[in-house]
Amino acid sequence: AAIFDDLEETVRSLGEPFISGFAPATLAQELSGVGLVLEEDLSEFDMVARFDPDGVNGLVPADRSHVARVRVISGESV
Repeated sequence: AAIFDDLEETVRSLGEPFISGFAPATLAQELSGVGLVLEEDLSEFDMVARFDPDGVNGLVPADRSHVARVRVISGESV
């Protein structure tokens, strides 16, 4: 997607490696295929609401990224 390409270029221009990415809409299905289960997928809005709900740190979501938390399915080898 174009927004992903823009994000990758922004990160690269700052001298940081772009290590990985995922499509939130298909992440749970992709993870289940490798023995993982999606526990949580936080958008930037979710992260600001959780970690700076009172706006003390001035965090502003840009709606460009997500952070996922996954776990290994018990009994599965990955």
